[in-house]
Amino acid sequence: MGNLERTELYRWQKHFCDMANIFVCCVDGNNNPLTELGGNEADKELLRKVIDYEQFRSMLQRVSESTLEEQAIEATAYPNLRLAVISAKAAGKPVLSWLVCGVLSDAADVEDYDEEPLSGFTSTLSGKQFEAAVDALHDITVSLSAWKLELEAAKAETIKSRKSELEMEEKLKRAETLTEMVRLLDSEASIERIMKKLLHLTGSFLRLGVGAVYKSLEEESGGEGPVFGLEVLASWVRAGTAWQAREEYDPECRDFFRTKKTLVLSLSSRPKLAEKKVLEQLGMTAVVIVPVKINGVIERYVYFGQTFGEHIWGLEDVKLIKEAAKILQSILNRRVY
Repeated sequence: MGNLERTELYRWQKHFCDMANIFVCCVDGNNNPLTELGGNEADKELLRKVIDYEQFRSMLQRVSESTLEEQAIEATAYPNLRLAVISAKAAGKPVLSWLVCGVLSDAADVEDYDEEPLSGFTSTLSGKQFEAAVDALHDITVSLSAWKLELEAAKAETIKSRKSELEMEEKLKRAETLTEMVRLLDSEASIERIMKKLLHLTGSFLRLGVGAVYKSLEEESGGEGPVFGLEVLASWVRAGTAWQAREEYDPECRDFFRTKKTLVLSLSSRPKLAEKKVLEQLGMTAVVIVPVKINGVIERYVYFGQTFGEHIWGLEDVKLIKEAAKILQSILNRRVY
């Protein structure tokens, strides 16, 4: 419950206490206080000294756990002090509960009680008035709870509807992106332009940082330092992303860039130490690499990466990247490249 709701709840509680001459506080479904004890300020100090809090706890537990009982009124050790508990429930579980105290002006059978009647209280009411106040508080609480539940249900339905709408929009955009990619099969543009278009369509839709098509180069012999290289054939970089394709990498990157099957890695999914080191060297938080075969031999790779934040690859996202690689593979196998 937010601070605004708590404030409104306490304001409503104060009006009820002033009107009925009772003392009330509210707790949530887990019996955590939502409001402080309301009622006449001077009388509250006297009341706190005589309330049996254990009796209140016992009443609250019994009523909140009961499938039949929603309110209870009990006598106390004082002939003119009554306690009541009201519990509003939803699906059998308490949503909120009221703890109510009333000092009676017409206490009877005084001799049957252990203590003398309480005195010095300004806010008093008759036994029937106390019962009526408790009934009224119960009815209002049930109505307010029902309204609150309906409101929450309406909000949940709205959120669900909006979520479904967003999911449909996402599916539509995905389908449109895939359609544009498929159209490239009939394009007469250069291979380089087609590759850049595929990278742009896929990377932009998936909100990634970089994309590239590359081929690996043979190792260079002799000397120290980088001995493994790449030739970047086409690249795409999201606007505002600081990244530049490199042509040389350390030897431990060799297997990474020469993968024989689709490679899906993310720092958020706890990769192996060697894979983590490569990702960090590349300045990537997530990477997907898909091999592309020409005449049955792996000769190209489609590469996409994210350069910032946590990123977990979704199944549909990887599927779209593989579709882009498949389209490129088909085009390359139909042309002399």
